[in-house]
Amino acid sequence: MRTNDNKTTGAEGIEIQVFPRGMWYVIGAVVCMAVSLAILLVMIAILISQLVSFQVVLVVSLCLFAFEAFSLVTPTFLLTRGGAKWHRFLKYLNLCVVGMLAIAGVVTLFVGSPNLVSVAVIGLCFSLVSGWLYRTGAHAECVEYYRSIWEYRRQHMQG
Repeated sequence: MRTNDNKTTGAEGIEIQVFPRGMWYVIGAVVCMAVSLAILLVMIAILISQLVSFQVVLVVSLCLFAFEAFSLVTPTFLLTRGGAKWHRFLKYLNLCVVGMLAIAGVVTLFVGSPNLVSVAVIGLCFSLVSGWLYRTGAHAECVEYYRSIWEYRRQHMQG
């Protein structure tokens, strides 16, 4: 699809692609981060359930779920709307999740539950794949593509 605003600005249009190069990297990174965040939430809920009551675990889990969803969905949406600075935020969020899953895995080693250690390792694998996808050139190219089309739109399509 090509926008053409020759009539109003005299400028050449810009080609808008539905799935630009790197879009599958963006989708893959978000899916892997969603899985790793869900595993992190489960790990935290299981670990704190030994210390506090069931109602407290439910409230903490609900608050963490809302925070995790907001911290992944909003920056990803803004990234696809030309906010390239959110790419760095998502990479740092991924590093935090990797660190928290590593800590949760070590803690479960001391608690003595091998099943929880394997869950933490699976979450860590998803998070590491997501981190790799966030750092690929194709992902950065997709971020730059969206930044350029939204910059073009802001400059030429006002009114």
